[in-house]
Amino acid sequence: MAADGVNTLRLKLVHGQRVHEIQVCLPSCESGNVLSVQHLSQAIQDATEVPVSSQKLIFKGKSLKDPDESLTQIGLKENAKVMMIGKRPNNPYEEEANKTLTAIKHIEQHVLKLEKKQSEITYELDGIHRGYLQKDLKDDALGGLSKRLLGCTEDYMKMLEKLDSLCIPEDQSRGRRQRKAMVTRIQKQLTQIDGLNCGITEMLAKGVK
Repeated sequence: MAADGVNTLRLKLVHGQRVHEIQVCLPSCESGNVLSVQHLSQAIQDATEVPVSSQKLIFKGKSLKDPDESLTQIGLKENAKVMMIGKRPNNPYEEEANKTLTAIKHIEQHVLKLEKKQSEITYELDGIHRGYLQKDLKDDALGGLSKRLLGCTEDYMKMLEKLDSLCIPEDQSRGRRQRKAMVTRIQKQLTQIDGLNCGITEMLAKGVK
């Protein structure tokens, strides 16, 4: 039994954008003592993996610095909210996984720009096919679109090379899924470019009426 009668205390821990349910318990070997900031810090470490030494605890604007201070004296009651500032130690595995996901994200951003260029080329090509451009300008315009498609193809191939160069362990399933999805997405765009190039070739060969 704790000296103040409080053996356990359920609290809400606000850490960044997350809220954790924390239960602080007085160890049986400490019967006769009271729940303290030290017990709270240990419970938080168990729940969040943020070391006690890296925690900054705040309750109602006050920093909880004294590890021996009683939680009851501080005014902590059932379901009270405590804020923590602190980070878990760096995990090499997580850092590597995050680097992979960041690299894929950068590739995706570049692919988005390429898709926009490809969409603009498709729109212009459709306009030429519909006869919206003067006949004497069509061949040069089609040649220009063909070169732009070639540029897109080269950039897409570079993105595929970058994706292929990423070394992603089998246990990093998220990274492997995202890479596979991006490869499939790029291959789909390359197939569309092949179709557009065929259309340009046919129009140049037959002449656009």
